Amino acid sequence: MPSNQKINVSVVCGDSVGGLRKHVHDILLSNLNKQFNFLYVHSLKADQKAKQDFIAINSLKIKQLSLSIQKQPHWTDVFNIIKIASACKRTQIDVLHGHGAKGGLYARLIGLILRIPVIYTPHGGSVHNRFGRIQGFLYRTIERLLVPLTDLFIFESYYTWQVFTKNIAMLPQHAFMINYNGASPDDYHPSQEWNHHLPNTIRLIVIGSLQTIKGQHIAIQAIAELRQKHFPVTLEICGDGEEKLNLQRLAQELGVTEFVLFQGDTLDVPAHIEQSNIVLIPSLFESFGYVAIEAALMKRPVVASATGGLPEIIIHNETGLLFKTGDVSALTQCIMDILVDTTKTSHMVVAATQRVLQQFSMDQMLGNLNDTYQRINKKTVSRAS
Repeated sequence: MPSNQKINVSVVCGDSVGGLRKHVHDILLSNLNKQFNFLYVHSLKADQKAKQDFIAINSLKIKQLSLSIQKQPHWTDVFNIIKIASACKRTQIDVLHGHGAKGGLYARLIGLILRIPVIYTPHGGSVHNRFGRIQGFLYRTIERLLVPLTDLFIFESYYTWQVFTKNIAMLPQHAFMINYNGASPDDYHPSQEWNHHLPNTIRLIVIGSLQTIKGQHIAIQAIAELRQKHFPVTLEICGDGEEKLNLQRLAQELGVTEFVLFQGDTLDVPAHIEQSNIVLIPSLFESFGYVAIEAALMKRPVVASATGGLPEIIIHNETGLLFKTGDVSALTQCIMDILVDTTKTSHMVVAATQRVLQQFSMDQMLGNLNDTYQRINKKTVSRAS
């Protein structure tokens, strides 16, 4: 390939939702699209922000292949792999980058068929113990079988790498890298700092798809405890999903329906964060935790569960507060601490913003990815027949 010719990269994922969607779309809509020709393969399922992003993606004339992709193993996977392989061959793809369990499966099987170098970013998924015993065993077995078909693993946190090592396989140093997700301060414009003088009503917010693992039920229980202690708090829940009715029922049972607002999918996360006083991340599982970064850039204090990659972003008592995963009373106490010691809270907010700017920058994430695509493209692929 001539040195001045763009490298063709196929980014393959399943559903364009949540943190995976943000990460992939940040890549596609960055300056990398001037250095690489992208083919974006994704599911028809997308959240509201993804649908908005598609307008910008289309304006950049990025090639796309939209497919009906089932989250669980499905017979349509065979036809999807054939369609993607055909598109990759037609567009002369040089590097495949699979995101998430299904995207990783597709990318590695197509890499084997077409003898194209493959990068895989798990984003949680089948790497973690999120499934039942039999289903989890099946997914971990598939992941182990796909390891030899992967030229490079990119993990978004040390936590995900450690879990992969424990549950799937040990990887040699040259076969993986840690590349933290990043955010650009240019996308976040707080109009006001964290305020010592709190309003009469304290607004808490949780952002994420409505799934049990996101822990919105824990936040609702904490709201009930705080109201009983006469703290004038409300909770805004941004996101949509399968648990919405159960969460609404829980709020009703606890007598806090009027204090819990369900916003549905939101197009402007920074705006909702700015309207809040405290950002809660009560997840039972979180491979990284984009919201913690966004809250820091919007200068809002964060209370998060000490799970997954969150402790890599939040230093307890320095840049935010961490509580024992699933412990409602511990979450309640952390919120009270934020509200009572506002001077300490202000210092944590400033420290959190500085840490994010230094450790979780978009430029650093994209720079690492640029170098990786260039390096992987030069690699000679040799697979056992």
